[in-house]
Order: sequence, then structure tokens, then C-alpha cells
Amino acid sequence: MNRHTAAQAEPVTTARGASRLPQLRGRPMVTDGGMETGLIFHHGVDLPHFAVFPLLETAVGRALVEDYYHGYAEIARRAGAGLLLESGATYRASPGWGARLGYGPADLARVKPPRSRCCPGCGSATPPPSPT
Repeated sequence: MNRHTAAQAEPVTTARGASRLPQLRGRPMVTDGGMETGLIFHHGVDLPHFAVFPLLETAVGRALVEDYYHGYAEIARRAGAGLLLESGATYRASPGWGARLGYGPADLARVKPPRSRCCPGCGSATPPPSPT
């Protein structure tokens, strides 16, 4: 496998502040992938239209999403690497996809938490307990 670090790659853009991004300074990074597939095949979760955001409406669903993110946070901690997380839980929480699932604009606003709430404690040494 041909391995390149982010420091060796040519930047595609030089947006203001981009040089401060850790992934552009050669720091090893861990990122997540496959949230929907993992929830379906490892946890037996039904995801109509491959949408995860309806899970955020229940304590059990939120715990599944948080556990997914915490798993990657733990990998990054053990590796001494940075962590980049996608917003997979809410990427389908848009008007078009929401309508297919019976969610109007007010419903979508309710289920789209601030990003910091998708994975509380991911930056800390110990993940917080899951909600009850």
C-alpha cells in the first residue's frame, strides 16, 4: 500500500486558517466510516432511507450513535492520533429526506443537535455515561 501523510499531499485549497488544521500538518488522524452499515448489520437497526437521524429521538437510539462515535474516539486515543468525525447521524436530516420520513422543518430542527452534542465526551479521556 502506498502511504502518504497529509503533510506530503498538495493542498487543494488554501482557505484562510486551513494551515492550522491538524490533518494538514502531518498528524496521524482517525476518522469514522460506515455508521449506517454498522447499525444495520451489527445492531439490527432498521434505517428507512438509510437515515440515522430518527434514532436521535430516543435514548436507546442516541446511545447507539454515541457508542459508535466513542468507539472511534477510543481508537484515536489508543493510537495517540487526532479524530475527525463525520456528521453521519444527521446528513439526511434535510427537507427532502425529512419529508420522505414524515419530518417537517420544525421536526428537523428538533432532531438536529449541535455537533458537539452528537458525541459528548469524545475529546475527554473517559466517555460520559449513555443517557437513560
